[in-house]
Amino acid sequence: MDNGIIAETEHIDKTISAFAGRLEEYVTSLREELDALTRSVSRLGDAWVSDDYELFRDTMRAKTDKIRAELVKANDLKTYLDETAEQFRTVLALLREGAEK
Repeated sequence: MDNGIIAETEHIDKTISAFAGRLEEYVTSLREELDALTRSVSRLGDAWVSDDYELFRDTMRAKTDKIRAELVKANDLKTYLDETAEQFRTVLALLREGAEK
């Protein structure tokens, strides 16, 4: 077995796992910011009573809903990356076993 193949790909699982972890942190942070923004827009409506506020609120809601939908996709990507990293770990373990023979 060519040990060069193992050496060239040895850290791919760790790289993918690290990216998945950072992606999860980003999603959590952005979700928290969206929640804070939603609360602020709602509080703004306590003092700003007009059709303009309703238009503003509806526009903000549409934008934040779109971002939240994308965050669901980001969570799906994180799950896929975690699964892929695990598959790489399995393959790398098999390559190492073959190299030792």
